Amino acid sequence: MLTSHINRRQLVRLAAGAGVAVGVPAVAWAQQKKELRLAHLISESEPTHAATLRWAEAVKTRTNGMLDIKVFPNSQLGSEKDVVEQARLGANVAHWNSAAFLGESVPDFEVMWAPFAFKDVNEVFKVLNSQVYRGWQQKLLETRKLRILSFNWLFGSRHMMTAKRAIVKPEDMKGLKIRSVPVPVTINMMRQLGASPTPMAFSEVYPAMQQGVIDGLEVPLSTMYGSKLYEVGKHISLTAHVVQVQAWTIGEQYFQSLSKEMQSVLIEESVRAGEWCTKTALESEAQFKQKLEQAGVVFTEPDRAAFAAAGERVVRELAARWSPGLFDEVKRVKSA
Repeated sequence: MLTSHINRRQLVRLAAGAGVAVGVPAVAWAQQKKELRLAHLISESEPTHAATLRWAEAVKTRTNGMLDIKVFPNSQLGSEKDVVEQARLGANVAHWNSAAFLGESVPDFEVMWAPFAFKDVNEVFKVLNSQVYRGWQQKLLETRKLRILSFNWLFGSRHMMTAKRAIVKPEDMKGLKIRSVPVPVTINMMRQLGASPTPMAFSEVYPAMQQGVIDGLEVPLSTMYGSKLYEVGKHISLTAHVVQVQAWTIGEQYFQSLSKEMQSVLIEESVRAGEWCTKTALESEAQFKQKLEQAGVVFTEPDRAAFAAAGERVVRELAARWSPGLFDEVKRVKSA
Protein backbone atom coordinates (compact mmCIF):
# COMPACT_ATOMS: atom_id res chain seq x y z
CA MET A 1 0.00 0.00 0.00
CA LEU A 2 1.23 3.49 -0.76
CA THR A 3 2.11 5.75 2.12
CA SER A 4 2.29 9.52 2.23
CA HIS A 5 5.05 11.50 3.88
CA ILE A 6 4.07 15.09 4.57
CA ASN A 7 5.40 17.72 6.93
CA ARG A 8 2.31 19.05 8.74
CA ARG A 9 3.99 22.04 10.32
CA GLN A 10 5.53 23.08 7.01
CA LEU A 11 2.14 22.82 5.28
CA VAL A 12 0.47 24.86 8.00
CA ARG A 13 3.06 27.62 7.68
CA LEU A 14 2.79 27.58 3.89
CA ALA A 15 -0.98 28.01 4.07
CA ALA A 16 -0.81 30.66 6.74
CA GLY A 17 1.70 32.93 5.06
CA ALA A 18 2.71 36.19 6.66
CA GLY A 19 0.83 37.56 9.62
CA VAL A 20 -0.94 34.39 10.77
CA ALA A 21 -0.04 32.85 14.09
CA VAL A 22 0.65 29.10 13.99
CA GLY A 23 0.15 26.76 16.91
CA VAL A 24 -2.10 29.09 18.88
CA PRO A 25 -2.49 28.09 22.56
CA ALA A 26 -5.84 28.04 24.32
CA VAL A 27 -7.36 31.52 24.29
CA ALA A 28 -10.50 33.22 25.47
CA TRP A 29 -12.82 33.39 22.47
CA ALA A 30 -14.36 36.79 23.15
CA GLN A 31 -14.72 37.92 19.54
CA GLN A 32 -17.89 37.89 17.49
CA LYS A 33 -19.17 34.50 16.35
CA LYS A 34 -18.43 33.73 12.69
CA GLU A 35 -19.90 31.22 10.25
CA LEU A 36 -18.21 29.44 7.36
CA ARG A 37 -19.60 27.08 4.72
CA LEU A 38 -17.45 24.30 3.27
CA ALA A 39 -18.55 23.15 -0.18
CA HIS A 40 -17.52 20.18 -2.28
CA LEU A 41 -19.04 18.34 -5.24
CA ILE A 42 -18.95 14.67 -4.23
CA SER A 43 -21.18 12.32 -2.26
CA GLU A 44 -21.39 11.82 1.49
CA SER A 45 -20.05 8.25 1.18
CA GLU A 46 -16.50 9.26 0.22
CA PRO A 47 -13.51 9.83 2.53
CA THR A 48 -13.37 13.52 1.58
CA HIS A 49 -16.79 14.19 3.07
CA ALA A 50 -15.98 12.38 6.29
CA ALA A 51 -12.74 14.35 6.55
CA THR A 52 -14.59 17.62 5.98
CA LEU A 53 -16.98 16.81 8.83
CA ARG A 54 -14.00 16.05 11.08
CA TRP A 55 -12.46 19.40 10.14
CA ALA A 56 -15.68 21.28 10.94
CA GLU A 57 -16.12 19.57 14.30
CA ALA A 58 -12.49 20.13 15.32
CA VAL A 59 -12.71 23.84 14.54
CA LYS A 60 -15.96 24.15 16.46
CA THR A 61 -14.42 22.42 19.47
CA ARG A 62 -11.19 24.43 19.48
CA THR A 63 -12.99 27.77 19.09
CA ASN A 64 -15.73 26.95 21.62
CA GLY A 65 -18.29 27.26 18.84
CA MET A 66 -17.24 30.78 17.89
CA LEU A 67 -16.30 29.65 14.37
CA ASP A 68 -19.27 27.58 13.26
CA ILE A 69 -18.75 25.52 10.11
CA LYS A 70 -21.43 23.85 7.98
CA VAL A 71 -20.65 21.32 5.26
CA PHE A 72 -22.40 21.21 1.87
CA PRO A 73 -21.67 18.14 -0.33
CA ASN A 74 -22.97 17.23 -3.79
CA SER A 75 -22.59 20.74 -5.27
CA GLN A 76 -25.42 21.96 -3.06
CA LEU A 77 -24.10 25.53 -3.18
CA GLY A 78 -23.50 25.48 -6.94
CA SER A 79 -20.69 24.64 -9.32
CA GLU A 80 -17.04 24.84 -8.29
CA LYS A 81 -16.54 27.90 -10.47
CA ASP A 82 -19.57 29.74 -9.04
CA VAL A 83 -18.72 29.00 -5.41
CA VAL A 84 -15.08 30.02 -5.77
CA GLU A 85 -16.15 33.27 -7.39
CA GLN A 86 -18.43 33.93 -4.41
CA ALA A 87 -15.48 33.26 -2.10
CA ARG A 88 -13.24 35.57 -4.08
CA LEU A 89 -15.79 38.35 -3.67
CA GLY A 90 -15.94 37.95 0.11
CA ALA A 91 -18.61 35.32 0.82
CA ASN A 92 -18.23 33.12 3.90
CA VAL A 93 -17.46 29.98 1.91
CA ALA A 94 -14.48 27.73 1.15
CA HIS A 95 -14.33 25.19 -1.68
CA TRP A 96 -12.49 21.94 -2.40
CA ASN A 97 -10.43 22.51 -5.57
CA SER A 98 -8.32 20.52 -7.99
CA ALA A 99 -5.00 21.69 -9.38
CA ALA A 100 -6.63 21.61 -12.80
CA PHE A 101 -9.25 24.12 -11.65
CA LEU A 102 -6.66 26.35 -9.98
CA GLY A 103 -4.72 26.24 -13.24
CA GLU A 104 -7.35 28.48 -14.82
CA SER A 105 -6.09 31.23 -12.50
CA VAL A 106 -2.41 30.27 -12.27
CA PRO A 107 -1.57 27.94 -15.19
CA ASP A 108 1.48 26.44 -13.46
CA PHE A 109 -0.88 24.47 -11.16
CA GLU A 110 -1.85 22.40 -14.22
CA VAL A 111 1.44 20.52 -14.09
CA MET A 112 0.06 18.61 -11.10
CA TRP A 113 -2.50 17.12 -13.49
CA ALA A 114 -0.07 16.34 -16.30
CA PRO A 115 -1.07 12.77 -17.23
CA PHE A 116 1.26 10.05 -15.93
CA ALA A 117 3.62 12.65 -14.43
CA PHE A 118 3.43 11.18 -10.89
CA LYS A 119 3.64 7.52 -9.98
CA ASP A 120 2.28 7.92 -6.45
CA VAL A 121 1.12 10.41 -3.84
CA ASN A 122 4.57 10.71 -2.29
CA GLU A 123 5.89 12.29 -5.49
CA VAL A 124 2.96 14.72 -5.47
CA PHE A 125 3.67 15.77 -1.88
CA LYS A 126 7.33 16.39 -2.67
CA VAL A 127 6.23 19.09 -5.11
CA LEU A 128 3.59 20.48 -2.72
CA ASN A 129 6.30 20.85 -0.06
CA SER A 130 8.64 22.70 -2.41
CA GLN A 131 9.57 26.28 -3.23
CA VAL A 132 8.04 25.72 -6.69
CA TYR A 133 4.58 25.29 -5.15
CA ARG A 134 5.02 28.30 -2.85
CA GLY A 135 5.34 30.54 -5.88
CA TRP A 136 2.04 29.30 -7.32
CA GLN A 137 0.35 29.72 -3.96
CA GLN A 138 1.52 33.30 -3.58
CA LYS A 139 0.52 34.19 -7.12
CA LEU A 140 -3.01 32.84 -6.54
CA LEU A 141 -3.30 34.99 -3.44
CA GLU A 142 -1.96 38.13 -5.14
CA THR A 143 -3.85 37.87 -8.43
CA ARG A 144 -7.13 36.21 -7.44
CA LYS A 145 -7.37 36.97 -3.71
CA LEU A 146 -7.74 33.27 -2.97
CA ARG A 147 -5.86 31.69 -0.06
CA ILE A 148 -5.06 27.99 0.03
CA LEU A 149 -5.86 26.63 3.49
CA SER A 150 -4.44 23.18 2.78
CA PHE A 151 -3.29 21.16 -0.23
CA ASN A 152 -2.92 17.65 1.15
CA TRP A 153 -6.34 16.03 0.62
CA LEU A 154 -5.81 12.92 -1.50
CA PHE A 155 -8.89 12.25 -3.61
CA GLY A 156 -7.42 9.24 -5.40
CA SER A 157 -5.98 8.09 -8.70
CA ARG A 158 -8.17 8.85 -11.69
CA HIS A 159 -9.19 5.93 -13.93
CA MET A 160 -11.27 5.58 -17.09
CA MET A 161 -14.84 4.27 -16.88
CA THR A 162 -16.87 3.50 -20.01
CA ALA A 163 -20.36 2.24 -20.63
CA LYS A 164 -19.98 -0.25 -23.46
CA ARG A 165 -16.40 -1.33 -24.11
CA ALA A 166 -13.14 -1.93 -22.31
CA ILE A 167 -10.19 0.40 -22.79
CA VAL A 168 -6.79 -1.28 -23.15
CA LYS A 169 -4.87 1.09 -25.42
CA PRO A 170 -5.38 4.71 -26.50
CA GLU A 171 -6.82 3.61 -29.84
CA ASP A 172 -9.76 2.07 -27.98
CA MET A 173 -10.85 5.59 -27.02
CA LYS A 174 -11.17 6.87 -30.56
CA GLY A 175 -14.56 8.45 -31.12
CA LEU A 176 -15.76 8.01 -27.54
CA LYS A 177 -17.46 10.97 -25.91
CA ILE A 178 -15.68 11.28 -22.55
CA ARG A 179 -16.79 13.70 -19.88
CA SER A 180 -13.96 16.08 -19.14
CA VAL A 181 -13.45 18.46 -16.28
CA PRO A 182 -14.05 21.78 -18.09
CA VAL A 183 -10.42 22.94 -17.94
CA PRO A 184 -7.67 22.95 -20.61
CA VAL A 185 -5.49 20.16 -19.23
CA THR A 186 -8.21 17.48 -19.25
CA ILE A 187 -9.77 18.60 -22.53
CA ASN A 188 -6.37 18.43 -24.19
CA MET A 189 -5.66 15.02 -22.67
CA MET A 190 -8.87 13.54 -24.08
CA ARG A 191 -8.09 14.91 -27.52
CA GLN A 192 -4.57 13.47 -27.47
CA LEU A 193 -6.06 10.08 -26.58
CA GLY A 194 -8.36 10.26 -29.60
CA ALA A 195 -11.56 10.74 -27.63
CA SER A 196 -14.10 13.51 -28.01
CA PRO A 197 -13.88 15.60 -24.80
CA THR A 198 -17.27 16.62 -23.46
CA PRO A 199 -16.94 19.22 -20.68
CA MET A 200 -19.73 19.20 -18.11
CA ALA A 201 -20.31 19.68 -14.41
CA PHE A 202 -20.00 16.51 -12.36
CA SER A 203 -23.62 16.78 -11.22
CA GLU A 204 -24.67 16.16 -14.83
CA VAL A 205 -22.58 13.02 -15.38
CA TYR A 206 -24.94 10.26 -14.20
CA PRO A 207 -27.91 11.23 -16.39
CA ALA A 208 -25.57 11.95 -19.31
CA MET A 209 -24.14 8.41 -19.08
CA GLN A 210 -27.61 6.97 -18.62
CA GLN A 211 -28.95 8.72 -21.72
CA GLY A 212 -25.89 8.07 -23.90
CA VAL A 213 -24.90 11.73 -24.10
CA ILE A 214 -21.42 10.62 -23.03
CA ASP A 215 -19.72 7.22 -23.32
CA GLY A 216 -17.54 7.52 -20.25
CA LEU A 217 -15.60 9.61 -17.77
CA GLU A 218 -12.47 9.56 -15.60
CA VAL A 219 -12.61 9.82 -11.81
CA PRO A 220 -11.27 7.91 -8.77
CA LEU A 221 -12.83 4.59 -7.79
CA SER A 222 -14.38 6.11 -4.67
CA THR A 223 -16.45 8.47 -6.80
CA MET A 224 -17.46 5.75 -9.24
CA TYR A 225 -18.89 3.86 -6.30
CA GLY A 226 -20.14 6.73 -4.16
CA SER A 227 -22.06 8.32 -7.05
CA LYS A 228 -23.41 4.92 -8.20
CA LEU A 229 -21.81 5.28 -11.61
CA TYR A 230 -21.50 1.49 -11.72
CA GLU A 231 -25.20 1.51 -12.64
CA VAL A 232 -24.41 3.19 -15.97
CA GLY A 233 -20.74 2.33 -16.58
CA LYS A 234 -19.61 -1.30 -16.74
CA HIS A 235 -15.92 -1.09 -17.70
CA ILE A 236 -13.03 0.44 -15.75
CA SER A 237 -9.52 0.75 -17.12
CA LEU A 238 -7.01 1.24 -14.30
CA THR A 239 -5.02 3.99 -16.00
CA ALA A 240 -4.18 5.99 -12.83
CA HIS A 241 -3.27 8.82 -15.19
CA VAL A 242 -3.59 11.50 -12.49
CA VAL A 243 -2.85 11.14 -8.77
CA GLN A 244 -5.32 13.73 -7.56
CA VAL A 245 -4.58 15.72 -4.41
CA GLN A 246 -7.05 18.50 -3.63
CA ALA A 247 -6.81 21.94 -2.04
CA TRP A 248 -9.23 23.99 0.02
CA THR A 249 -9.39 27.66 -0.91
CA ILE A 250 -11.03 30.60 0.79
CA GLY A 251 -11.45 34.22 -0.21
CA GLU A 252 -8.83 36.47 1.34
CA GLN A 253 -11.44 39.10 2.23
CA TYR A 254 -13.41 36.71 4.44
CA PHE A 255 -10.24 35.11 5.82
CA GLN A 256 -8.98 38.49 7.02
CA SER A 257 -12.31 39.10 8.79
CA LEU A 258 -11.41 36.25 11.15
CA SER A 259 -9.31 36.77 14.25
CA LYS A 260 -5.69 35.57 14.09
CA GLU A 261 -6.62 32.75 16.44
CA MET A 262 -9.48 31.60 14.20
CA GLN A 263 -7.25 31.79 11.14
CA SER A 264 -4.67 29.58 12.80
CA VAL A 265 -7.17 26.97 13.98
CA LEU A 266 -8.90 26.88 10.60
CA ILE A 267 -5.62 26.17 8.78
CA GLU A 268 -4.21 23.73 11.32
CA GLU A 269 -7.36 21.62 11.37
CA SER A 270 -7.67 21.72 7.59
CA VAL A 271 -4.19 20.24 7.26
CA ARG A 272 -4.88 17.68 9.99
CA ALA A 273 -8.14 16.61 8.29
CA GLY A 274 -6.27 16.36 5.00
CA GLU A 275 -3.80 13.94 6.57
CA TRP A 276 -6.69 11.78 7.76
CA CYS A 277 -8.35 11.99 4.34
CA THR A 278 -5.17 10.88 2.58
CA LYS A 279 -4.63 7.95 4.95
CA THR A 280 -8.25 6.86 4.59
CA ALA A 281 -8.26 7.21 0.79
CA LEU A 282 -5.15 5.04 0.50
CA GLU A 283 -6.58 2.39 2.82
CA SER A 284 -10.00 2.28 1.14
CA GLU A 285 -9.07 2.08 -2.55
CA ALA A 286 -8.95 -1.73 -2.56
CA GLN A 287 -12.32 -1.80 -0.77
CA PHE A 288 -13.92 0.40 -3.42
CA LYS A 289 -12.48 -1.81 -6.17
CA GLN A 290 -14.00 -4.87 -4.52
CA LYS A 291 -17.38 -3.15 -4.15
CA LEU A 292 -17.37 -2.15 -7.81
CA GLU A 293 -16.53 -5.72 -8.85
CA GLN A 294 -19.41 -6.97 -6.72
CA ALA A 295 -21.65 -4.46 -8.51
CA GLY A 296 -20.76 -6.10 -11.84
CA VAL A 297 -18.07 -3.77 -13.16
CA VAL A 298 -15.27 -5.36 -15.21
CA PHE A 299 -11.71 -4.12 -14.59
CA THR A 300 -9.04 -3.94 -17.29
CA GLU A 301 -5.29 -3.40 -17.03
CA PRO A 302 -4.33 -0.92 -19.78
CA ASP A 303 -1.16 -0.56 -21.83
CA ARG A 304 0.32 2.11 -19.58
CA ALA A 305 3.34 2.73 -21.80
CA ALA A 306 1.08 3.63 -24.72
CA PHE A 307 -1.03 5.89 -22.54
CA ALA A 308 2.07 7.53 -21.05
CA ALA A 309 3.29 8.37 -24.55
CA ALA A 310 0.03 10.19 -25.17
CA GLY A 311 0.55 11.99 -21.86
CA GLU A 312 3.91 13.29 -23.06
CA ARG A 313 2.18 14.88 -26.06
CA VAL A 314 -0.20 16.66 -23.68
CA VAL A 315 2.74 18.05 -21.70
CA ARG A 316 4.46 19.32 -24.85
CA GLU A 317 1.31 21.12 -25.95
CA LEU A 318 0.48 22.66 -22.57
CA ALA A 319 4.04 23.66 -21.66
CA ALA A 320 3.59 26.96 -23.49
CA ARG A 321 1.07 27.95 -20.78
CA TRP A 322 3.54 27.24 -17.97
CA SER A 323 6.63 29.00 -16.67
CA PRO A 324 9.71 28.15 -18.77
CA GLY A 325 11.33 24.90 -17.64
CA LEU A 326 8.55 24.14 -15.13
CA PHE A 327 8.00 20.49 -16.05
CA ASP A 328 11.72 19.72 -15.82
CA GLU A 329 11.88 21.44 -12.43
CA VAL A 330 8.91 19.42 -11.17
CA LYS A 331 10.54 16.20 -12.38
CA ARG A 332 13.70 17.16 -10.47
CA VAL A 333 11.78 17.92 -7.27
CA LYS A 334 9.67 14.76 -7.31
CA SER A 335 12.71 12.57 -7.97
CA ALA A 336 14.85 14.07 -5.21
